[in-house]
Amino acid sequence: MYGDLLAKNDGPDARLKWFEQHVDNLTGSQASKIRRALARTTIIGSIAELSGPKVDGGDFELTSLRGKVVLIDLWATWCGPCVGELPEVKKVYDEFRDRGFEVVGFSLDRSREPLEQFLAKHDYDWTQVYIPDEELRTQVADRFGVSGIPATYLIDQEGKITAVNLRGYEQVSKAVANLLGSTAETGADNTLSLTGERKVLTLDPIGEPIDNGVICSHFEQAAINLMLEEDEAAVNKLLQMVKEAPAKCSINIGDLSATRPASQAETYQHLVRSTVILGELFNCGRCNRTHTRFSGGVLISSDGLMLTNYHVFDAIDVNRAEGLFAMTWDGKVCPIEQVLFADKRSDIVLVRLNGDGYKFHAASLAKNAPAPMDPVHVLSHPSREFFVVTHGEVSRYVTANQGSLPRQSNEHTLAHWMEITAPFGEGSSGSGVFNEKGEVIGLVSRLHPLTRNAPSKTMNAKNANTLFVEMLLRKCVPLAAIRDKFEA
Repeated sequence: MYGDLLAKNDGPDARLKWFEQHVDNLTGSQASKIRRALARTTIIGSIAELSGPKVDGGDFELTSLRGKVVLIDLWATWCGPCVGELPEVKKVYDEFRDRGFEVVGFSLDRSREPLEQFLAKHDYDWTQVYIPDEELRTQVADRFGVSGIPATYLIDQEGKITAVNLRGYEQVSKAVANLLGSTAETGADNTLSLTGERKVLTLDPIGEPIDNGVICSHFEQAAINLMLEEDEAAVNKLLQMVKEAPAKCSINIGDLSATRPASQAETYQHLVRSTVILGELFNCGRCNRTHTRFSGGVLISSDGLMLTNYHVFDAIDVNRAEGLFAMTWDGKVCPIEQVLFADKRSDIVLVRLNGDGYKFHAASLAKNAPAPMDPVHVLSHPSREFFVVTHGEVSRYVTANQGSLPRQSNEHTLAHWMEITAPFGEGSSGSGVFNEKGEVIGLVSRLHPLTRNAPSKTMNAKNANTLFVEMLLRKCVPLAAIRDKFEA
């Protein structure tokens, strides 16, 4: 429905105007997401509205706190990151409560009981609002443009939203101190712009430390906004493109536009900039939130050509998936517009990202494969820890027969694997393996554990079926398999 409508409108301004006029009448699976995406486009500077019953009795109206600085925290007791942030919020609350600062919690718990039990065990003594009606709770989340929790909104003395999704004591306290008239630095660089995207994404490999939460939040918000421009069958169409793509392409390797670091000191920066975060948006079927899972990719041409694993696409559940997008090191989120080749047997896919004029930083494909004991670098995103670099060496090349593959992966019949000692983990699939020159020499693919049963002397009823991991073989798609997909 919405995809057809978007296609008929004349550009994003026309689409936005249509949605603004009809937002209250939208229905269907994407209605709530559309309302929230629209709310994020105008959230900064808008007047916050919130009312509802307080957990400890009585009714709450946000207007009653006009003249004070207020932090609204949308959270739930079942949300680990939400609970983890509460001690940081309490530090700020205790520091500034006597200077005109208030915190208001709005619980998205599915029932009242776990909320009351949690609050009885913890000393979080600010106002807590809970609306029993799920539809009314969802309307509040829609109005604030929530894409995930915890979601925080800093309100100034006039009732205007000045910042969203501040995290940790340092960010929140600086922003609160600024509004209260302190000479402390503001948290401006951590707030969202009027488009709902962060002004600065702290991914500078030389400057600020990487903030995993900022990266995840930025991706989710930008990707959900991009979903407005896709029809509801976009993921299905992409997966069909992967299935129908040829096993090789007609591109000549010499025509790829890529680069190498000018010096050893620039190697890390080069690896970061040529590495992509590949993120899937999906629903779990148990709540109305959109979740994310991440893998990796490596850019090999400045026009957006990206290599990743076939099994990244193969693992997508079409009944749960809502979108698949790639994000560069500096926060550019792009859809996949073309699949140039896809080979399940080699576990390789080459896609083209739609950067809308963006010039990608790409790493060159090496000409010669590394030998055993040659040094290697991996830059990947294990378990939502982004842009982690590890080092090791080539352990060996091994025939990819059934004996060297996990049972569930026998269908991937490469001629051989490249095994390396550089660590990687879940979420690293599709990431690049690089040599000392910063050239791509392979792709992370999978871990193969070597296991044994408990020794007979120590075996008992509890550990009889336990497998002990003695060693991990870290298998990668070798350079030869990648270069074989291109014209000489």
